[in-house]
Amino acid sequence: MELKEAVKNRVALGKRPRLIENVLLIEGIARAGKFLLANCLCAINDVEHTCSNGLLDNIPFMVKFKLLTPEAAEALIQNIIDNSGYDIMIGRNLNFRYDDKSCIYNSPRLKEYLDRSLNSDRDVIVEQIKNKRRYFMHIVHQGFPNIEIFLRMYSKIKVIRIERHPVDLVYSWFQRGFGRRLGRDARLFIIPIQGIKGPIPWFAHEWAEDYENSSEMDRVIRFLYYINEKSKEAYVNLNMEDKKKIHTVSYERLLTETDEEMKKISIFLDKKILPGIELVKARERIPAPNPALVRNKKMNFIKKQTTPKIFSALMAMENGYEK
Repeated sequence: MELKEAVKNRVALGKRPRLIENVLLIEGIARAGKFLLANCLCAINDVEHTCSNGLLDNIPFMVKFKLLTPEAAEALIQNIIDNSGYDIMIGRNLNFRYDDKSCIYNSPRLKEYLDRSLNSDRDVIVEQIKNKRRYFMHIVHQGFPNIEIFLRMYSKIKVIRIERHPVDLVYSWFQRGFGRRLGRDARLFIIPIQGIKGPIPWFAHEWAEDYENSSEMDRVIRFLYYINEKSKEAYVNLNMEDKKKIHTVSYERLLTETDEEMKKISIFLDKKILPGIELVKARERIPAPNPALVRNKKMNFIKKQTTPKIFSALMAMENGYEK
């Protein structure tokens, strides 16, 4: 009787009307250049300033490991996207921290956002959200292995992946201390899973037994190798319709061939590039020299810090990237 009563009284999630349909997801590994890309995209017509909510990084993997039901995950994702989109339309919660890449001062449409904060007619703003073909941009870190949940939820979604040379990524992750900090530093808002001796990032779960005995450099390379392999698997498993919703950008080409890459993105989004792109390019100092000019020095540093077996995994990533 108690079991029947519990089933009878179980709470089920309801469906809330959706406010935002046109989601633009900027996806990539941390340190791959997502915020540089996002600032460039702010100079494309009908693309809103970037939103970044760490829960969008964490919710999909929690579904993967059955720590969260798909229904609860989708309700949370919808709420985050609708809420942040509404906020940015009324000029709320704008980032004014000048040193941040996502700072509103980096937008070529700064005055428009400041003016919105003075608009008291919120019903008009809701109609603008629903009726215009504007994209609401969100940044997601390490999200591609679990990209399916976003594609399932939003039929009009566009995903722009930014990829960076694996040697540069490994070097950057190591310099940031990610081999020891992920899951254990309160300032890094990655929800960890439980490892053998303590919390570890979700992308170390398949080698949790080796994690504690690995060096920082070995951990970093294995992190990135795992994310890279799972991202490739996720892409292969997508249907052709979903693959058409994804556009890949090379960080190096965005740096060195900015205009050409922006033209490709504008075609992908079917949107015009605004004159404000020149302001963005000047502020970001792009086009810039190719990072390959200093890569050998990074490679030699990495090789001294890792084991031959793990270094071979980095070489495999490099070969795949350069092809």
